[in-house]
Amino acid sequence: MINAMTSVNHPCEVLLDFYALSREADITRLRFLFVGADGNIARAWWKAAQAYDLNIHQSCPEELRVEGMPWKGVLRDAIRTADVVITDGPGPNADQLFPYQVTSELLGLTPKGARFAPCPPFVRGREVSSDAILHGAFIGHEFKRFLLLVQQAVMARALA
Repeated sequence: MINAMTSVNHPCEVLLDFYALSREADITRLRFLFVGADGNIARAWWKAAQAYDLNIHQSCPEELRVEGMPWKGVLRDAIRTADVVITDGPGPNADQLFPYQVTSELLGLTPKGARFAPCPPFVRGREVSSDAILHGAFIGHEFKRFLLLVQQAVMARALA
């Protein structure tokens, strides 16, 4: 059985991100920031970070944290050291997460070469501002072009 996505986890999405990032960087040296609430994407990133010993933090209201994931409550501070910024849709927590919307101004605080990879489908004006999509750190659409290849690789590995 292959878990492509459940309400608990979304490992294929994270594998895709790892593959895309590994084409240009050593993922074990990157500092990841997940901006959003506990959910399948957040849990998938936390599990992957534990498996690969990655440096990851979460930024969101404290009551929406993933249990055990390192947390920074102030997004403006957390984003300053992030090489990769990941978001997920807010689901039922939109009001609580609105102050954690990733904007172009916040992306301007990231280290040089940082990447912004919101998980699709993202909504401009909700978890991502319209100007963030225009920022040079945004790698969203092109970044996800390997999705089918990664899914095929997972299937081939499972069937081998």
